Amino acid sequence: MFFEEKLSKGGSSFSVGGLIEEDETYWYNTLMQDSGWRTNTEDGWTQTRDNYKRIKRGYLYINLKKLVAVYFYPDEAGKGPTFNSFRVTINE
Repeated sequence: MFFEEKLSKGGSSFSVGGLIEEDETYWYNTLMQDSGWRTNTEDGWTQTRDNYKRIKRGYLYINLKKLVAVYFYPDEAGKGPTFNSFRVTINE
């Protein structure tokens, strides 16, 4: 666990930890699509609507319904964005 936060209702909390290696690209793609981006084979990701959510590097995006989080590392000297996906646990 590397992040924990209290939920506003019910007194529960959630924690982020446990690297998801086998499906991390799936969760990255899910986050991008949920944020209003679509992929095509020629141009990469393109926005699909005017109110799309811009993904920022250095941010942790948490989806409590899907119990997953994606962290985008800051760009490292032209290597491009790298990311990791993590499990989210609801703590009663």
